[in-house]
Amino acid sequence: MEKIRRRWTSNGDVGNIYSTPLALQALLATGDTKRWLKGKINLLNESKQGAFQNPMALSQLLPVLYRKTYLDIGQMDCRSESDELRRVDLEPLEPETSSQPEFVYVSVKEKNLVTTYTARVPLINQMSLLKVLQAASKNDSNFNFKTEQTLWGPFLSSVNHVPGQDDARTYWRLISGAHTLLIEGIQDYLPQPGEHILLQLSSF
Repeated sequence: MEKIRRRWTSNGDVGNIYSTPLALQALLATGDTKRWLKGKINLLNESKQGAFQNPMALSQLLPVLYRKTYLDIGQMDCRSESDELRRVDLEPLEPETSSQPEFVYVSVKEKNLVTTYTARVPLINQMSLLKVLQAASKNDSNFNFKTEQTLWGPFLSSVNHVPGQDDARTYWRLISGAHTLLIEGIQDYLPQPGEHILLQLSSF
């Protein structure tokens, strides 16, 4: 708990917005409602901007917004709850089209910081980073990658036959532009037209 309190920032984050919900649950369990309230307000603002699309992230966020923890939910009797969910049929949206082709730029750097691969990938509507990497792999035999399935979705485990390794304490870091670290996974992150995505083998 002391580590969580040390990492708590004045805007209500603990680490980043995706690690904050679980940390706030811990603070709630110890009665620290002041930090919980500050963090809840910040998470609400982030959720209104569409930050929480990942099912695992939502499962940690929703209890916090209702001043609950996983411990509270474990003691709930859901059999007594009425099922009030209703199906809503929405008209399909027409896909957005652009008169000019749009692209995302993908580069790969290994630990020596030498760029070993770069490509320009067409961006079709709103593609996830996972779809961008799949398109790059399909169009260019010089690029390949592997993922491992986790509760948070696909985790980038290997690029161009170079895996991240726990014993070597290496992993593939996702960077937008020059220095912005991506905190979303490859399935959740939506690159923007003209964006540069760097896959960099890094140490932890």
